[in-house]
Amino acid sequence: KPEITLVGSATETVEAKGSYTDAGASASDTLDGSLSVNSVSSVNTEAVGSYSVTYSVSDANGNAAEPVTRTVTVVDTTKPEITLLGNATETVEAKGSYTDAGASASDTLDGTLTATSVSTVNTEAVGSYSVTYSVSDANGNAAEPVTRTVTVVDTTKPEITLVGSAEETVEAKGSYTDAGASASDTLDGSLSVNSVSSVNTEAVGSYSVIYSVSDANGNAAEPVTRTVNVVDTTKPEITLVGS
Repeated sequence: KPEITLVGSATETVEAKGSYTDAGASASDTLDGSLSVNSVSSVNTEAVGSYSVTYSVSDANGNAAEPVTRTVTVVDTTKPEITLLGNATETVEAKGSYTDAGASASDTLDGTLTATSVSTVNTEAVGSYSVTYSVSDANGNAAEPVTRTVTVVDTTKPEITLVGSAEETVEAKGSYTDAGASASDTLDGSLSVNSVSSVNTEAVGSYSVIYSVSDANGNAAEPVTRTVNVVDTTKPEITLVGS
């Protein structure tokens, strides 16, 4: 019988979706010398698995060589890749709503995959948060996780509301009690207002009470002013001296 000799290794490994070029085999016969070998291959790089390339030959007198087989293992060791949709960093206002843009994932062998996300975003509190995406392919290869950073900020000013009228009138020498003001903030809720008053009921004139407040993150409200007019509408009184 002729003898077949493999060229290269008896076992080969190839990555899925890659190309496989077989190294072939040689054959020699005592009488005929070198012979051309026939091969039958079942290798399919589109699917993970174990495949074979089988070589055969017969000499001119019909003597068939013992078939020789090379085993070709198709493996998948390539990680999927995750691609962020949108920006890697996002900013959202506290108390607002945050809708994540998501991410896509693809794998050499499996094609499009669905990425899983874990989010720590809390728009109720100022801070830096993350949305982390992960995915594995059908053969257990895990992609490198990808993270989006979401910063929750507070740039909204509180609002001051006067209690009572924006303009008040008080009689000179009388007493003035200010009605005050309230303040609210999107994130902090109700706030205590500061006031500065220039009102002097000892002198006729126009005075002001100015209200101000800042929230916990330093956002100052637009100051609000009440005008207080001190007037003198009281008539003098005449008292006789003598009868």
